[in-house]
Amino acid sequence: MNTPVLVLAKDSNKVLFCASLHHAARMVEDFRQAEWVSKTPPIIRARIVGLTAQNMTRPLKTRLYGNCHVLNPEGEVMFHCNQDKINWYLSRGLAEKVKDDPPTIQLKFQPNGPGHMGDDYYLTSKRNECVVCGSKVQLTRHHVVPWCYRKYFPAIVKDHSYHDILLLCVACHDKYEEEANRLKEKLAFEYGIPLMGTGWHHDKTIIKLKKHAHALRKHWKGIPPARREELLDTLRDFYKKHDITEEDMERADAMESMIQTEDFARHGETIVAKISETYLDLESFVKMWRGHFLETMDPQFLPEHWNQDRPIVRERDKNDGRWA
Repeated sequence: MNTPVLVLAKDSNKVLFCASLHHAARMVEDFRQAEWVSKTPPIIRARIVGLTAQNMTRPLKTRLYGNCHVLNPEGEVMFHCNQDKINWYLSRGLAEKVKDDPPTIQLKFQPNGPGHMGDDYYLTSKRNECVVCGSKVQLTRHHVVPWCYRKYFPAIVKDHSYHDILLLCVACHDKYEEEANRLKEKLAFEYGIPLMGTGWHHDKTIIKLKKHAHALRKHWKGIPPARREELLDTLRDFYKKHDITEEDMERADAMESMIQTEDFARHGETIVAKISETYLDLESFVKMWRGHFLETMDPQFLPEHWNQDRPIVRERDKNDGRWA
């Protein structure tokens, strides 16, 4: 899941604006080549380049869809999997090979459940291509419902959400993230819970420390000796030592003054809690995201039987509209 990146001022750790990773990723090389990089505190350089490198979209190393068939002892298709899973069953003597095209095995034991028997979406072979443009290279997983919400779904939904994981090429994925961020901002406004969450506190001690450290770093020669000592005393009190180095000043200047309080609440967790009293409420939320993806990206290569109105809870797991 892509995360917004804080773009920092070149001469401090002040936030200039919050960019999407798609935008920030394009800034990395320019950042590394900029003349002012050598004069920027290492912690700040690491924050800009590190966050972007850590979070920007990466293509999958292996195919998402293996399209290998697994049959139950009665010869009925239960589910599809990749070749590694097929090999796992065969190497342990738990199944026997039926044919090579498509790769198919039959289990030698009676499984605990029916798998995906009768589910056309799960039992139809899928192409490893971008569902938007059809590209077959630089593919990545796309969660139709962003992970910041999905990770707080009840297990009964989260464990059966394969339908809402699609393949996109990196370019289409990053393009949609721009659209998804706009919808997140809209939800943040509607539910009164900002994307950064609530329950933040500005630490006045750190604010003062940062202010004094920044002044010392940028205006050392121009600060009167007496005033310089006053500013240094702030850092001395914080670090519990007398001799303050340039690295100490850089670290203090780059510290985060906003801290989470005991009342901190995450954006996604709060919204999901408000809408998941019943599976019907959460289902409307999921369908909204599916519709948003369809409307903004107009995908031309969706897997067969993919359906915006597909229920998020299997029939056997339903309990009068409430969580089982």
